[in-house]
Amino acid sequence: MSYCYSSTLLSFLATETTVSIPNCNSTDPARLTVARPSITIAVCTHGLKAIMADPRRRLGQRGEDYAAQRLAALGYTLHERNWRCTAGEIDLVAEQRGALVFVEVRTRRGDRLGTPEESITPAKRARLIAAAQTYLDEHSQTDRDWRIDVVAIDIGLRGEVTRCEVIENAIEES
Repeated sequence: MSYCYSSTLLSFLATETTVSIPNCNSTDPARLTVARPSITIAVCTHGLKAIMADPRRRLGQRGEDYAAQRLAALGYTLHERNWRCTAGEIDLVAEQRGALVFVEVRTRRGDRLGTPEESITPAKRARLIAAAQTYLDEHSQTDRDWRIDVVAIDIGLRGEVTRCEVIENAIEES
């Protein structure tokens, strides 16, 4: 079931927006709640929710797409995207020169919060290493050479990529 909200009702949206609510058989109009301007939550009479992607998620997805293209151009073979386990998520799993490469993509718009690579905290490093080891275990590749690379992407004011740096072996086990 879908509900259509006009731009006058949702003043923060420029055009008409349709929100789909899966598994909802209700014919009553959904009640709309705005948690914050970048996320719209629709709730039907059965309490089901549909969340529209926020700008940060779209920026991250754009960065991952750009990183995948850049890595392919550099000779990496992409195996998986957004691989998840209990330890965390690996943005890209690739291979280069016989080594399995786990890639963390960091995309930033502006340098107010530092560079993309500076945003990787010690806790995130530990989660990436644990996720990489889980991947190796689950795919029976524990004897394989592997590393964790970071792709740091800066986006300019007009939405253009101003920097894309591939940092090999950016995260190492201690």
